[in-house]
Amino acid sequence: MNLTPTTTLQVKLTALNDGDPIRERTVRLSVDDPLTIGRASSNRGVVASHDNTKIDNKVISKEHALIRTDTAGERVFIKDLKSMHGTKVDGVVVARGGEVIVASGASLEFGVSVIRGSGRLPPNSSQPQHCTQHHSDFHVH
Repeated sequence: MNLTPTTTLQVKLTALNDGDPIRERTVRLSVDDPLTIGRASSNRGVVASHDNTKIDNKVISKEHALIRTDTAGERVFIKDLKSMHGTKVDGVVVARGGEVIVASGASLEFGVSVIRGSGRLPPNSSQPQHCTQHHSDFHVH
């Protein structure tokens, strides 16, 4: 029996544009539980909230990107899940299916600007802040 602590990292995502009606989200990211960033959909019962990574934006894929931490809980990574409109970190495109490190304070962009009829749908631009690290009770592995 091996006892190891569960490490979680609090990540605050601040909206940088009008691509997300929720201006600030705070989520907990744990070593063994990555989070999927994706489009909210009332038809599927997936509701955007200040404490989740579901975004009410039509240019984001249902499962757009995956955010995870390394085994030490010190670095954050983002992986594009072969999304239709892509993922950028600090203005640089993440390859479809590719993964990169995300520094605290970096700029994340999900999707691209899309014109529909006479309207424009903006991408979602967010800025993550890796806030605090928490160690919970020991879990048995």
